[in-house]
Amino acid sequence: MSAKDKTWTPSEVLEGMLEISDMKSADGTDLVPCLLGGVGIGKSSLVEQYAKTLANGRKLVYGKINPSEDEFSLIDLRIADLEPEDTRGVPVVDMVEGSPIQRLAQLQNLPISGSGVLFLDEFAQATPEMQKIAGRGVRERIIGETKISDGFKIVLAGNRQTDRAGANSILSHLLDRVIEMHVEGDTNSWLAWATKNDVHPLITSFINYQPQFLNHFDPKLKESQSSSRTWSMASPIVQRFENDLTNSMFGRLMSGCIGSESTAEFLTFVNLMQNVPSLDDIVSGEDVDIPEGVGLQYATCCGLVKVLSECKDKDLVSYWENALKYVEKFPTAEFGIYFVRSCVGARPELEKSKAFGQFRVDNQNLIL
Repeated sequence: MSAKDKTWTPSEVLEGMLEISDMKSADGTDLVPCLLGGVGIGKSSLVEQYAKTLANGRKLVYGKINPSEDEFSLIDLRIADLEPEDTRGVPVVDMVEGSPIQRLAQLQNLPISGSGVLFLDEFAQATPEMQKIAGRGVRERIIGETKISDGFKIVLAGNRQTDRAGANSILSHLLDRVIEMHVEGDTNSWLAWATKNDVHPLITSFINYQPQFLNHFDPKLKESQSSSRTWSMASPIVQRFENDLTNSMFGRLMSGCIGSESTAEFLTFVNLMQNVPSLDDIVSGEDVDIPEGVGLQYATCCGLVKVLSECKDKDLVSYWENALKYVEKFPTAEFGIYFVRSCVGARPELEKSKAFGQFRVDNQNLIL
């Protein structure tokens, strides 16, 4: 099996985790997924999606060690922050009826009843001693003196040593106890998520145009860099300065968020917005020349998405039909896919339109 066969896209990871969620090995132990991937790639978000799916109508709560029958708890336990003494218990002395009584103060954030997901994050960053303790949790469902509730699924996650994020070598006998899933960034999966979660259209347009900057990480650089996580963080910054994109504060904030190289490329793209054709003419159905250059074409799509997301309800259908006819004249179908996905994400009612239905028929072999 090649190295590529071991890698999973985020959507494949979620599918794989759900597939094994009710499986047990021959000795009766659960199959436990272990997500390994780069910084900011979205492993924690995947685990949250996994928990939401398993909740299956129950209320998703966070950090609750004894959820009720109508609740499903997601407990995020950072293994790298713990020492072995934390799990065994630290001796403390209580005064009981005037007499000193020694007891062990143990972790109070391990699930003791109910159902949920116990997420052992930063597993690879943990010391070998803590990895052994977590390994017992995986195999025997016991951490320290606490028996993990049978209703909880266990998930591990961590960075790889090649990411230079402080990860240690995972003990080989522990890898025999988990299902390894090496997570790699996937542009289409992230763009679909970004559209549903209102990430600014300028960012999604740029990532469509320059997908290599979605997760542009150099472990040798000691500065902020672009990743799925940092682009999400950058969205409110773009929103705040969308009418003042030449403001020096905007560039400095973006650089602090996604790094200097990605910011330089993003600002170059942003400058193209000044050269897009008349968006009013396009949505009004006027005959407008197609702009030259992939960057300017994506910038035009971004501008049209913004117009449609903000237009009045009475204008929506006509603007949508005219804009879609225009974008479909662009050189490749990818522009139309991006434009339709973004517009429907911003205005879900468009999914019921005749133009959307026809677009799906015409592009049924492409991913929407």
